[in-house]
Amino acid sequence: MRVSIQEATLEQLLHRNSEFAPSEFEISRFQDQSPEDMHFIVIKITDIMSSNNEFEEVVTALRRREQEEAEICRRRCKITWLKEGEAPSRYFFARLRAKHSHEEMSALEVAPGQIVEEPEGVLEEVHKFYKDLYNAEEESDEMLEKRRMVVGRIEKRLTVEQNTTLEAIPSVELINRIVKEMPKEKSPGIDGVMVEILRIGWEFMEEDCVQMVRSFWDKKKLIGKDGRGVIKLIPKNERKHLLQNWRPITLLTMTYKIVAKIIAIRLKDMLPGIIDTQQTGFVAGRNIIDNILSLRLGQEWAQITNQDVIFVKLDFMKAYDRVAHRFLWDTLAAMGMGAETVDRIKGLVVGGSSEVHVNGSFTEEFQIERGVRQGCPLAPLLFAMTTQPLMSALRAEERRGNIRGLNIGDGQTLLHQLFADDTGICITAEERQFETLKEVIKEFEMASGARLNLQKSIVMQLKPRQPPPWMEQSGCEIAVPGRNFRYLGVATSSPIDERAITEEIVQKMMKKLKHWSNRLLSWPAKTILLKHVLAATPLYQLLSVGLCRDGLEELEKLCRNFLWGWNEEGNPKHALIAWERLAQEKKRGGIGWTSFKVMADALNVRLMGRILEGGDAEWIHLARSFILRTLRRGSYQRECHQWSLQECLLLLPFTRVDGSPTLTRLLGSWFRARKKLQWNSVGGELDERMSILQVKAVYQIAERRGVGSLQLGRELGVLRRNRITTLAEAFQASRNGGWQQYLRQHGSYPEEETLLKLHNLEEWCMKQLVVRKDIMDLHGWSWEAQSGEFRWIRTTREWRTSFTKGKDFCEKLEEKWSRASQKLRWKERWKLLWSAPIAYRRKVWLWKILQRGFFTNHRAAEMGLQNGECSKCLDIPETLEHIMWMCSKTEERRRQLVALTVPERSATNLLEWIDVSLMRAQSSPASLIICILYCWTAWRERNEWQFCHKHVNRPVHSLLREVGLEVRAMENESKSEKRTRALELAKKEVLNWQSRWENLRRENRIS
Repeated sequence: MRVSIQEATLEQLLHRNSEFAPSEFEISRFQDQSPEDMHFIVIKITDIMSSNNEFEEVVTALRRREQEEAEICRRRCKITWLKEGEAPSRYFFARLRAKHSHEEMSALEVAPGQIVEEPEGVLEEVHKFYKDLYNAEEESDEMLEKRRMVVGRIEKRLTVEQNTTLEAIPSVELINRIVKEMPKEKSPGIDGVMVEILRIGWEFMEEDCVQMVRSFWDKKKLIGKDGRGVIKLIPKNERKHLLQNWRPITLLTMTYKIVAKIIAIRLKDMLPGIIDTQQTGFVAGRNIIDNILSLRLGQEWAQITNQDVIFVKLDFMKAYDRVAHRFLWDTLAAMGMGAETVDRIKGLVVGGSSEVHVNGSFTEEFQIERGVRQGCPLAPLLFAMTTQPLMSALRAEERRGNIRGLNIGDGQTLLHQLFADDTGICITAEERQFETLKEVIKEFEMASGARLNLQKSIVMQLKPRQPPPWMEQSGCEIAVPGRNFRYLGVATSSPIDERAITEEIVQKMMKKLKHWSNRLLSWPAKTILLKHVLAATPLYQLLSVGLCRDGLEELEKLCRNFLWGWNEEGNPKHALIAWERLAQEKKRGGIGWTSFKVMADALNVRLMGRILEGGDAEWIHLARSFILRTLRRGSYQRECHQWSLQECLLLLPFTRVDGSPTLTRLLGSWFRARKKLQWNSVGGELDERMSILQVKAVYQIAERRGVGSLQLGRELGVLRRNRITTLAEAFQASRNGGWQQYLRQHGSYPEEETLLKLHNLEEWCMKQLVVRKDIMDLHGWSWEAQSGEFRWIRTTREWRTSFTKGKDFCEKLEEKWSRASQKLRWKERWKLLWSAPIAYRRKVWLWKILQRGFFTNHRAAEMGLQNGECSKCLDIPETLEHIMWMCSKTEERRRQLVALTVPERSATNLLEWIDVSLMRAQSSPASLIICILYCWTAWRERNEWQFCHKHVNRPVHSLLREVGLEVRAMENESKSEKRTRALELAKKEVLNWQSRWENLRRENRIS
């Protein structure tokens, strides 16, 4: 029967049973198949028809076959590559990653010269090694006594409220949050439950999961095999024939992970209060960078203070896996943890078992009698708590005078730094102190079960000199001067050789480049590797201790050459596009590359921010000592005694710290970025307001420079008592009547730039000039000083936060100004403009005042309101260039005002006059005030019609409110009378200002 059916035609087979007869379209689909596919279909139909199944199964089988073919075609067409290939996705990096197994254990060295290669022998040796590792040692009376003594030194304890939080029954919301926050795509334990499956079926599994957690909370132990784990071995390095070089990660069940995560989340926020700041591992708010910076600054501090101190890097063997459980329970109890919580932690740790997964096979099961499981969410926190007795013991010996750390000033010492089990200790280079340290470590070993590997521990002299004989006989490795060794992943040496450290990073980058350069990569693929792989290579070094600027340029050069490739001779190819243009943002046509120098500056500014905020980290105390030492030895002795460290960093223009290249590098980045930072106050309708501290700082700067200042003690006291914290509020308090009227009219306070102009400008300028007569010459009309950025015009404020934006804006101004007749002369002025970094900002401000203020007839004509001609010069379009360069009436007004002062008579037009007024060598506060008053006078003349037309936008009318009131009072007068009255008002203001200025001089209130 089967043979006859296979030899029959497909049409005969399908018509054998009439009730299964398909359509003609389906028959034609069958007939178009290849011979191989036909054979497959015939066999499937034979099986189906011989078993009398429904005909729909035939169609299902065919459709499944079509889907498989479509999947094959999709792979051949590289749809996934086109979609995710040239993008920073997992698919991209998985395709490029070398496909060889890193986790294969082909042979083991069980003894010197004895190697096991058989799979059964490897499995047996692995089982024996880890069974012995997790087997508890017998406890003697001496070990019990040492444990009580070591644990008894703990001083910090949990509070009653914290224990109540730990013991509370987990809520449903907390369990739901834990399930949602658990990382995806993680290997499951022996239960095979992954978090993705749990989330999909959470609607049906939520009740059982909550019941399981609360059952553990009541019984304090896991049920069945929930405590069983599978140990997965991950190689630490290329020496995989030694079991010591494999890191065991335990794969745990979902029940275990949820319960451990609940305790870990509650305990995490409590650790900073019960663990010393010297332990930076697994404690919220602390960073491994603190340890690295403390060592680097400690080396530099020991050099300049001539302290003979050594740094001992301790290496503990299998620190996680050797923690004695009894020591763990005693430590938790000594820290004030309640018995209920300790019993629940015991329920997770005690009685657990594991088996090791090796080369696809499992060893026999063994019990976990000591150690904390790597892979458990609670394990890092428990291990961090077990290091507190060691830190307490070291501090106790320091208080007794048996050991001394590095003296860093202000009664602080740098004694020890820990990141998990990576321990670094600084002590005086004396044999007695080193022996005391060994005794403390020995006591800790007997109490906790830890074992120190003395041969792998390193001793480094912070101030290099000939090592004494006792150091060579200590059993530790002696750090050779000039040779790098690694501490927390960062290369260091004594003395510090930044060039050697940079060379190591460059070699690491070149090794990566060599790996990728041999592959045929497209341009997008190279760009992705450049930004996401190569750029991350020096990131940790930059974040910790930084690199020299030459090293950063060399790294940038390597990345640039990688992008364009090398020729057959090994030389870099010629770049087709300039790197500066290529590295721009994507929206500007670049690849979005961030320069290493910019990256280094950004990271350094973050570290400077931590210094400004303060903290308990040792490196912050060292930075403070370095900076104060530099100020006291320099020209800022008075300020460093009167000001805080934050005020010194914000206000004083020093960019070098004596004896510390690390802090000098941080300060360099800080001063490059400080001009772009915005200092914001909190509260109110005003977004950016100047704080009283900044006002005080400006007065102090003026006093230091010998300019003279008002005595602010009484005034600032009144401000503080009235809770006035900003300059804006001070103006508000001094003008209560005017503010009440303003609020009745507008309903709210004005913006910052409007606020300052609501008061008499001449009076306000005088107050500031009394504080510092060179405020115009040094910082212009912006309360920038060294205390922040306080600008007048919103456009200028936004421009100054970006040099690129400001440069583009100034180029547009150059195009406008260069259209005038004195183009060549103005180019010379333009060179001077860019040579003075502050001058062009003032010029931009004045330009924006005029550009936004003048309502020209040319603008009115574009709006359909005027004829566009100048009312002063017949038949000439009244443009802004005409007003500022060629209008005869404007020149007449300027000459009348210039007659009041001497240096500006040589100016031939308005812009040149502004430029001369801004030149530091020729300008004076009086001349600049006159220049600004003239701009206002010209503004009033050109904007008379503006006040009576409601449809015209008045962008600077609020800035000149008091002047506008005078203009409104003259609405019934003729135009000629208005102009004359405006000029007289300007002259009167200038003469009044000059007389008050001379009175202040006679009173010796200013220099």
